[in-house]
Order: sequence, then C-alpha cells, then structure tokens
Amino acid sequence: MKHIDTHPKSSSSIEWYFSELWDFVKGYDYKLIGKPYGCHPMLKVWLKDESLKEYHTLIENYTHPGIEHEELPFIDYADFTLGNSLGIAEGIAICNPESKIFVIISDAQMNMGVVQEAISSIGSKCLKNILLVVDYNFTGSRGDLLILPEIKYDGWCTSVIRDPQKLGHLDKNYPNIWVYCKDLRNGN
Repeated sequence: MKHIDTHPKSSSSIEWYFSELWDFVKGYDYKLIGKPYGCHPMLKVWLKDESLKEYHTLIENYTHPGIEHEELPFIDYADFTLGNSLGIAEGIAICNPESKIFVIISDAQMNMGVVQEAISSIGSKCLKNILLVVDYNFTGSRGDLLILPEIKYDGWCTSVIRDPQKLGHLDKNYPNIWVYCKDLRNGN
C-alpha cells in the first residue's frame, strides 16, 4: 500500500477498533467520514474486505493524506473542512428515513458548535437511522476537550466502548452514539 500515514496519533486511536466496526457498518446505506485524517487503518481494513474487491487496486494505490469520497466510491462523504458530516447525515436521514447511516467523527469535533447543533436537532427529531461513532483519544487537535465521553444527549442512546472487540448498544428507537475511548495522552 502506497499511502503515507500523515497523522499517526489519529491512526493509533482508530486502528484498535475499526476492523470490528467496519464489519458491522459496511452494509449501511450511507457511510460518512468526518474524521478523514489518520485513515491508514481504514485503508488496511478495506483492503481485506472481500466485498470491496473491485476497489482493492484503488485502495492499494491510494496516496491522499485523508479519505476522499471522490476517490473511494464506497464512501458517500468525507469531510475535509471538519464538522459538516453529521449535519449532512441529518439531511440524508430526513430524505431517506428507511436508510441506515454511519458517521465517524473525532473527539475534537464534539466541541464544534455545528456538531452540537446537529446532535441536538437529530435527537429532537429522533432520526433513529443514524449511528454516530466518536473516536475519542482524549487529545483532540489542541489538547483537553470540553466534552467528556460519558455525556448523555437528549434523544440519543449513548454507549462508551473501551474494548475494541465489542460494539455499542444499538437501540433501534433512537439515534445512537458509540464513543470508542483509547487514552493517548501518555502515548498509550
């Protein structure tokens, strides 16, 4: 694989759980990547996925620093401006209420107003077809985070996951947030 990992800390935090998570969400109707950097582990998982065999050469030759939906046809949206993917998922969920939508974002994005607004709006509308995964490594892009992983959001079912072999609780009556926690503050 030719991809150069330009964001090793981000890769380290996603690598321990992405394989199990992808096995669960690969059948979702929409896949949105709000955490496009540190994607090397995603590429490795996708390269092993036989359902993506037609894209294996594309994945092997992938050289971008982050996930780009224009380059990977099995990804519906990748957010390089950061913070928009959950709002886009909300629009998709309203227009396609029977579809299943997967979104992954970083812990730092949880501090963004646009993300908090989308969380509030999705919860109040009970758009139960959204699974939001938060990659929570306790570092963020600028240090300490304002949002703790155990926070509860009105209208959402939240699971905090510290074991990469486990998936969160999926409540089909609510939108779901799965917070994957791996503390990287001390190089773990």
